[in-house]
Amino acid sequence: LGDVYKRQGLSWPLALFVICIFAFCFFRAIGGSAQVPWFYAILPEKSRGRFFASDQIFSSISSIATLCLCAFLFNYLDLFQALFWEFLLAFGGSVLSLISLAALADSPKPKPQSVSQTGQIAKSYLTKPSDYRYYLGVHLLLVCCSTSLPPFATYFLKVAQNVSASQILTLVALQSVGVIISAFLVKRTIDFVGPRSIFLLALILIATLACLWSAILQGYLSGFGVYALCYIVMGSGACLWFTANINYMPHLMQKKDLHIMLAINASIVSVVSGLAPVLWGFLLKDPSNPLESTMNLAWFQVYFVALFSVSVCLIPAISRIRVTNLDYAKPFSLAAEIWRPFRGVTLFTSNYPDAYDSRKEKNDAL
Repeated sequence: LGDVYKRQGLSWPLALFVICIFAFCFFRAIGGSAQVPWFYAILPEKSRGRFFASDQIFSSISSIATLCLCAFLFNYLDLFQALFWEFLLAFGGSVLSLISLAALADSPKPKPQSVSQTGQIAKSYLTKPSDYRYYLGVHLLLVCCSTSLPPFATYFLKVAQNVSASQILTLVALQSVGVIISAFLVKRTIDFVGPRSIFLLALILIATLACLWSAILQGYLSGFGVYALCYIVMGSGACLWFTANINYMPHLMQKKDLHIMLAINASIVSVVSGLAPVLWGFLLKDPSNPLESTMNLAWFQVYFVALFSVSVCLIPAISRIRVTNLDYAKPFSLAAEIWRPFRGVTLFTSNYPDAYDSRKEKNDAL
Protein backbone atom coordinates (compact mmCIF):
# COMPACT_ATOMS: atom_id res chain seq x y z
CA LEU A 1 0.00 0.00 0.00
CA GLY A 2 2.86 2.37 0.83
CA ASP A 3 4.56 1.71 -2.50
CA VAL A 4 1.34 2.50 -4.38
CA TYR A 5 0.94 5.90 -2.73
CA LYS A 6 4.64 6.71 -3.12
CA ARG A 7 4.45 6.07 -6.86
CA GLN A 8 1.42 8.36 -7.02
CA GLY A 9 3.26 11.07 -5.10
CA LEU A 10 0.71 11.09 -2.28
CA SER A 11 1.90 11.33 1.32
CA TRP A 12 -1.26 12.28 3.24
CA PRO A 13 -2.98 8.87 2.87
CA LEU A 14 -0.02 7.18 4.54
CA ALA A 15 0.05 9.75 7.34
CA LEU A 16 -3.68 9.32 7.89
CA PHE A 17 -3.29 5.55 7.87
CA VAL A 18 -0.56 5.72 10.55
CA ILE A 19 -2.74 8.00 12.68
CA CYS A 20 -5.65 5.57 12.37
CA ILE A 21 -3.47 2.61 13.36
CA PHE A 22 -2.18 4.56 16.38
CA ALA A 23 -5.72 5.46 17.44
CA PHE A 24 -6.81 1.84 16.98
CA CYS A 25 -3.96 0.53 19.17
CA PHE A 26 -4.56 3.24 21.78
CA PHE A 27 -8.25 2.49 22.22
CA ARG A 28 -7.69 -1.25 21.93
CA ALA A 29 -5.29 -1.08 24.88
CA ILE A 30 -7.90 0.79 26.93
CA GLY A 31 -10.58 -1.71 26.00
CA GLY A 32 -8.32 -4.68 26.71
CA SER A 33 -7.47 -3.34 30.15
CA ALA A 34 -11.15 -2.72 30.95
CA GLN A 35 -12.39 -6.03 29.55
CA VAL A 36 -10.85 -8.31 32.18
CA PRO A 37 -12.12 -6.56 35.33
CA TRP A 38 -15.52 -6.02 33.76
CA PHE A 39 -16.09 -9.66 32.89
CA TYR A 40 -14.53 -10.74 36.17
CA ALA A 41 -17.08 -8.61 38.03
CA ILE A 42 -20.27 -9.57 36.20
CA LEU A 43 -19.63 -13.29 35.75
CA PRO A 44 -20.63 -15.68 38.55
CA GLU A 45 -17.60 -17.21 40.21
CA LYS A 46 -18.49 -20.73 39.05
CA SER A 47 -18.87 -19.58 35.44
CA ARG A 48 -15.59 -17.69 35.05
CA GLY A 49 -13.44 -20.70 34.21
CA ARG A 50 -15.93 -21.99 31.66
CA PHE A 51 -16.27 -18.53 30.09
CA PHE A 52 -12.53 -17.96 29.64
CA ALA A 53 -12.05 -21.51 28.38
CA SER A 54 -14.78 -20.95 25.79
CA ASP A 55 -13.25 -17.58 24.92
CA GLN A 56 -9.93 -19.31 24.23
CA ILE A 57 -11.54 -21.79 21.87
CA PHE A 58 -13.71 -19.35 19.93
CA SER A 59 -10.98 -16.69 19.76
CA SER A 60 -8.60 -19.20 18.21
CA ILE A 61 -11.11 -20.59 15.73
CA SER A 62 -12.47 -17.21 14.62
CA SER A 63 -9.03 -15.60 14.34
CA ILE A 64 -7.60 -18.39 12.19
CA ALA A 65 -10.75 -18.34 10.06
CA THR A 66 -10.36 -14.57 9.61
CA LEU A 67 -6.73 -14.96 8.56
CA CYS A 68 -7.70 -17.61 6.02
CA LEU A 69 -10.47 -15.37 4.68
CA CYS A 70 -8.07 -12.44 4.33
CA ALA A 71 -5.55 -14.68 2.58
CA PHE A 72 -8.30 -15.67 0.12
CA LEU A 73 -9.24 -12.02 -0.48
CA PHE A 74 -5.67 -10.88 -1.15
CA ASN A 75 -5.08 -13.83 -3.44
CA TYR A 76 -8.13 -13.34 -5.67
CA LEU A 77 -8.80 -9.58 -5.46
CA ASP A 78 -6.63 -6.57 -6.13
CA LEU A 79 -5.09 -4.73 -3.19
CA PHE A 80 -7.69 -2.02 -2.67
CA GLN A 81 -10.67 -4.33 -3.10
CA ALA A 82 -9.20 -6.79 -0.59
CA LEU A 83 -8.55 -4.00 1.90
CA PHE A 84 -12.07 -2.66 1.39
CA TRP A 85 -13.65 -6.00 2.29
CA GLU A 86 -11.21 -6.50 5.17
CA PHE A 87 -12.06 -3.13 6.72
CA LEU A 88 -15.76 -3.70 6.05
CA LEU A 89 -15.50 -6.98 7.96
CA ALA A 90 -13.73 -5.20 10.83
CA PHE A 91 -16.39 -2.47 10.89
CA GLY A 92 -19.20 -5.03 10.95
CA GLY A 93 -17.52 -6.92 13.78
CA SER A 94 -17.10 -3.70 15.75
CA VAL A 95 -20.77 -2.82 15.38
CA LEU A 96 -21.85 -6.28 16.51
CA SER A 97 -19.46 -6.09 19.46
CA LEU A 98 -20.81 -2.68 20.46
CA ILE A 99 -24.40 -3.95 20.35
CA SER A 100 -23.46 -7.01 22.42
CA LEU A 101 -21.47 -5.07 25.01
CA ALA A 102 -24.25 -2.51 25.39
CA ALA A 103 -26.60 -5.32 26.43
CA LEU A 104 -24.30 -6.44 29.28
CA ALA A 105 -24.72 -5.29 32.85
CA ASP A 106 -22.33 -2.71 34.25
CA SER A 107 -19.88 -3.65 36.99
CA PRO A 108 -19.35 -1.99 40.38
CA LYS A 109 -16.59 0.55 40.62
CA PRO A 110 -13.30 -0.78 42.00
CA LYS A 111 -11.84 0.50 45.25
CA PRO A 112 -9.81 3.63 44.53
CA GLN A 113 -6.02 3.49 44.77
CA SER A 114 -4.04 6.73 44.87
CA VAL A 115 -1.16 7.34 42.50
CA SER A 116 1.16 8.07 45.43
CA GLN A 117 0.31 4.76 47.07
CA THR A 118 0.93 2.93 43.81
CA GLY A 119 4.26 4.73 43.42
CA GLN A 120 5.34 3.80 46.94
CA ILE A 121 4.58 0.13 46.36
CA ALA A 122 6.39 0.14 43.02
CA LYS A 123 9.40 1.92 44.54
CA SER A 124 9.78 -0.76 47.21
CA TYR A 125 10.12 -3.41 44.49
CA LEU A 126 12.06 -1.52 41.83
CA THR A 127 14.70 0.33 43.85
CA LYS A 128 15.89 -2.51 46.06
CA PRO A 129 17.65 -5.73 44.97
CA SER A 130 15.02 -8.43 44.79
CA ASP A 131 13.87 -11.43 42.77
CA TYR A 132 11.24 -9.17 41.21
CA ARG A 133 13.77 -6.64 39.92
CA TYR A 134 16.11 -9.40 38.75
CA TYR A 135 13.40 -11.11 36.71
CA LEU A 136 12.11 -7.79 35.34
CA GLY A 137 15.58 -7.06 33.98
CA VAL A 138 15.76 -10.50 32.37
CA HIS A 139 12.31 -10.07 30.86
CA LEU A 140 13.05 -6.60 29.46
CA LEU A 141 16.33 -7.75 27.93
CA LEU A 142 14.51 -10.45 25.95
CA VAL A 143 11.65 -8.12 25.06
CA CYS A 144 14.09 -5.61 23.52
CA CYS A 145 14.88 -8.16 20.80
CA SER A 146 12.07 -10.70 20.59
CA THR A 147 9.00 -8.46 20.16
CA SER A 148 10.47 -6.91 16.99
CA LEU A 149 10.66 -10.24 15.19
CA PRO A 150 7.04 -10.72 13.95
CA PRO A 151 6.71 -7.37 12.11
CA PHE A 152 10.25 -7.38 10.72
CA ALA A 153 10.08 -11.01 9.59
CA THR A 154 6.86 -10.27 7.72
CA TYR A 155 8.35 -7.13 6.17
CA PHE A 156 11.48 -9.03 5.12
CA LEU A 157 9.43 -11.72 3.37
CA LYS A 158 7.43 -9.06 1.54
CA VAL A 159 10.21 -6.76 0.30
CA ALA A 160 13.21 -9.10 0.08
CA GLN A 161 11.68 -12.50 -0.71
CA ASN A 162 8.64 -11.28 -2.72
CA VAL A 163 6.23 -13.45 -0.74
CA SER A 164 2.62 -12.60 -1.63
CA ALA A 165 0.16 -11.10 0.85
CA SER A 166 -1.98 -14.25 0.85
CA GLN A 167 1.05 -16.41 1.67
CA ILE A 168 2.07 -14.06 4.49
CA LEU A 169 -1.41 -14.29 5.99
CA THR A 170 -1.16 -18.07 5.77
CA LEU A 171 2.15 -17.90 7.64
CA VAL A 172 0.57 -15.76 10.36
CA ALA A 173 -2.16 -18.39 10.68
CA LEU A 174 0.56 -21.04 11.06
CA GLN A 175 2.14 -18.91 13.78
CA SER A 176 -1.18 -19.13 15.60
CA VAL A 177 -1.15 -22.90 15.13
CA GLY A 178 2.23 -22.97 16.89
CA VAL A 179 0.76 -20.93 19.74
CA ILE A 180 -2.20 -23.28 20.15
CA ILE A 181 -0.08 -26.44 20.04
CA SER A 182 2.35 -25.11 22.65
CA ALA A 183 -0.44 -23.86 24.88
CA PHE A 184 -2.16 -27.24 24.72
CA LEU A 185 1.02 -29.09 25.68
CA VAL A 186 2.32 -26.69 28.34
CA LYS A 187 -1.01 -26.54 30.16
CA ARG A 188 -0.62 -30.23 30.92
CA THR A 189 3.03 -30.12 31.97
CA ILE A 190 3.79 -26.80 33.68
CA ASP A 191 2.33 -27.92 37.02
CA PHE A 192 4.79 -30.82 37.05
CA VAL A 193 7.96 -29.27 35.61
CA GLY A 194 7.50 -25.69 36.88
CA PRO A 195 7.90 -22.36 35.05
CA ARG A 196 11.72 -22.48 35.02
CA SER A 197 11.80 -25.41 32.59
CA ILE A 198 9.23 -23.73 30.33
CA PHE A 199 11.31 -20.53 30.33
CA LEU A 200 14.39 -22.50 29.28
CA LEU A 201 12.51 -24.30 26.51
CA ALA A 202 11.20 -20.95 25.23
CA LEU A 203 14.73 -19.52 25.13
CA ILE A 204 16.01 -22.58 23.25
CA LEU A 205 13.23 -22.17 20.66
CA ILE A 206 13.96 -18.45 20.28
CA ALA A 207 17.70 -19.13 19.82
CA THR A 208 16.87 -21.82 17.26
CA LEU A 209 14.56 -19.39 15.48
CA ALA A 210 17.35 -16.81 15.27
CA CYS A 211 19.61 -19.45 13.67
CA LEU A 212 16.93 -20.37 11.12
CA TRP A 213 16.38 -16.77 10.07
CA SER A 214 20.14 -16.18 9.86
CA ALA A 215 20.41 -19.18 7.54
CA ILE A 216 17.61 -17.73 5.40
CA LEU A 217 19.44 -14.40 5.18
CA GLN A 218 22.66 -16.16 4.17
CA GLY A 219 20.84 -18.10 1.44
CA TYR A 220 21.30 -21.54 3.00
CA LEU A 221 17.54 -22.04 3.51
CA SER A 222 14.56 -20.88 1.49
CA GLY A 223 11.06 -21.85 0.45
CA PHE A 224 7.58 -21.61 1.91
CA GLY A 225 8.08 -24.74 4.02
CA VAL A 226 11.06 -23.16 5.81
CA TYR A 227 9.11 -19.96 6.41
CA ALA A 228 6.20 -22.00 7.77
CA LEU A 229 8.52 -23.77 10.21
CA CYS A 230 9.91 -20.42 11.37
CA TYR A 231 6.45 -19.01 12.04
CA ILE A 232 5.32 -22.12 13.93
CA VAL A 233 8.45 -21.98 16.10
CA MET A 234 7.93 -18.24 16.59
CA GLY A 235 4.40 -18.78 17.88
CA SER A 236 5.48 -21.68 20.09
CA GLY A 237 8.34 -19.76 21.70
CA ALA A 238 6.17 -16.71 22.41
CA CYS A 239 3.42 -18.83 23.94
CA LEU A 240 5.84 -20.78 26.14
CA TRP A 241 7.45 -17.61 27.49
CA PHE A 242 4.12 -15.88 28.14
CA THR A 243 2.64 -18.90 29.90
CA ALA A 244 5.73 -19.37 32.06
CA ASN A 245 5.71 -15.64 32.80
CA ILE A 246 2.18 -15.51 34.18
CA ASN A 247 2.82 -18.68 36.18
CA TYR A 248 6.05 -17.32 37.69
CA MET A 249 5.04 -13.72 38.44
CA PRO A 250 3.01 -14.54 41.60
CA HIS A 251 6.17 -16.00 43.17
CA LEU A 252 7.90 -12.60 43.11
CA MET A 253 5.62 -10.47 45.28
CA GLN A 254 3.83 -10.33 48.57
CA LYS A 255 0.21 -11.35 48.55
CA LYS A 256 -1.12 -7.87 49.35
CA ASP A 257 0.81 -6.35 46.41
CA LEU A 258 0.23 -9.16 43.96
CA HIS A 259 -2.09 -7.59 41.41
CA ILE A 260 -0.92 -4.01 41.52
CA MET A 261 2.68 -5.09 40.91
CA LEU A 262 1.52 -7.32 38.10
CA ALA A 263 -0.15 -4.27 36.55
CA ILE A 264 3.02 -2.20 36.97
CA ASN A 265 5.12 -4.98 35.45
CA ALA A 266 2.72 -5.25 32.51
CA SER A 267 2.89 -1.49 31.95
CA ILE A 268 6.70 -1.44 31.92
CA VAL A 269 6.98 -4.45 29.61
CA SER A 270 4.31 -3.05 27.27
CA VAL A 271 6.12 0.28 26.88
CA VAL A 272 9.44 -1.42 26.10
CA SER A 273 7.69 -3.84 23.73
CA GLY A 274 6.31 -0.90 21.80
CA LEU A 275 9.51 1.15 21.69
CA ALA A 276 11.89 -1.68 20.75
CA PRO A 277 10.54 -2.22 17.19
CA VAL A 278 10.64 1.54 16.58
CA LEU A 279 14.31 1.79 17.57
CA TRP A 280 15.27 -1.34 15.64
CA GLY A 281 13.34 0.04 12.68
CA PHE A 282 15.68 3.03 12.39
CA LEU A 283 18.59 0.62 12.01
CA LEU A 284 16.83 -1.73 9.60
CA LYS A 285 15.71 1.06 7.28
CA ASP A 286 17.80 1.22 4.11
CA PRO A 287 19.04 4.85 3.80
CA SER A 288 20.17 4.34 0.20
CA ASN A 289 16.57 3.95 -1.05
CA PRO A 290 14.37 6.17 1.13
CA LEU A 291 11.52 6.17 -1.38
CA GLU A 292 11.39 2.41 -1.85
CA SER A 293 10.28 -0.39 0.47
CA THR A 294 13.68 -1.90 1.16
CA MET A 295 15.53 -3.29 4.14
CA ASN A 296 19.08 -3.09 5.42
CA LEU A 297 19.88 -6.80 5.42
CA ALA A 298 23.24 -6.32 7.10
CA TRP A 299 21.58 -4.81 10.17
CA PHE A 300 18.88 -7.48 9.99
CA GLN A 301 21.64 -10.08 10.34
CA VAL A 302 22.98 -8.13 13.33
CA TYR A 303 19.49 -8.22 14.81
CA PHE A 304 19.42 -12.02 14.70
CA VAL A 305 22.91 -12.22 16.18
CA ALA A 306 21.65 -10.03 19.03
CA LEU A 307 18.52 -12.17 19.44
CA PHE A 308 20.57 -15.37 19.53
CA SER A 309 23.13 -13.91 21.95
CA VAL A 310 20.48 -12.60 24.33
CA SER A 311 18.58 -15.90 24.29
CA VAL A 312 21.70 -17.95 25.03
CA CYS A 313 22.96 -15.57 27.73
CA LEU A 314 19.59 -15.60 29.47
CA ILE A 315 19.61 -19.39 29.86
CA PRO A 316 21.96 -19.33 32.91
CA ALA A 317 20.14 -16.23 34.20
CA ILE A 318 16.78 -18.03 34.09
CA SER A 319 18.35 -21.12 35.67
CA ARG A 320 19.00 -19.01 38.78
CA ILE A 321 15.41 -17.89 39.39
CA ARG A 322 13.73 -19.13 42.55
CA VAL A 323 10.29 -20.71 42.56
CA THR A 324 8.55 -20.52 45.93
CA ASN A 325 5.97 -22.83 47.50
CA LEU A 326 3.68 -20.06 48.73
CA ASP A 327 0.00 -20.97 48.86
CA TYR A 328 -1.11 -17.72 47.21
CA ALA A 329 1.34 -18.03 44.30
CA LYS A 330 -1.24 -19.50 41.96
CA PRO A 331 -0.89 -18.98 38.20
CA PHE A 332 -2.93 -16.37 36.40
CA SER A 333 -4.96 -17.50 33.41
CA LEU A 334 -6.36 -15.50 30.50
CA ALA A 335 -7.37 -16.23 26.95
CA ALA A 336 -4.51 -13.97 25.84
CA GLU A 337 -1.94 -16.61 26.68
CA ILE A 338 -3.51 -18.91 24.10
CA TRP A 339 -4.03 -16.52 21.22
CA ARG A 340 -2.19 -13.24 21.78
CA PRO A 341 1.12 -13.92 23.57
CA PHE A 342 2.88 -10.98 21.91
CA ARG A 343 0.49 -8.39 23.33
CA GLY A 344 -1.35 -10.50 25.92
CA VAL A 345 0.67 -8.99 28.75
CA THR A 346 -1.09 -5.65 28.20
CA LEU A 347 -4.31 -7.19 29.51
CA PHE A 348 -2.71 -7.33 32.95
CA THR A 349 -2.45 -3.55 33.29
CA SER A 350 -5.59 -3.59 35.46
CA ASN A 351 -5.47 -4.23 39.20
CA TYR A 352 -8.56 -6.41 38.95
CA PRO A 353 -8.87 -9.50 41.22
CA ASP A 354 -8.64 -7.74 44.61
CA ALA A 355 -11.33 -5.26 43.60
CA TYR A 356 -13.70 -7.78 42.07
CA ASP A 357 -13.44 -10.81 44.32
CA SER A 358 -17.01 -11.98 44.88
CA ARG A 359 -15.97 -14.20 47.78
CA LYS A 360 -14.46 -11.15 49.51
CA GLU A 361 -17.77 -9.32 49.19
CA LYS A 362 -19.59 -12.28 50.74
CA ASN A 363 -17.17 -12.34 53.65
CA ASP A 364 -17.58 -8.59 54.16
CA ALA A 365 -21.34 -9.01 54.16
CA LEU A 366 -21.11 -11.67 56.84
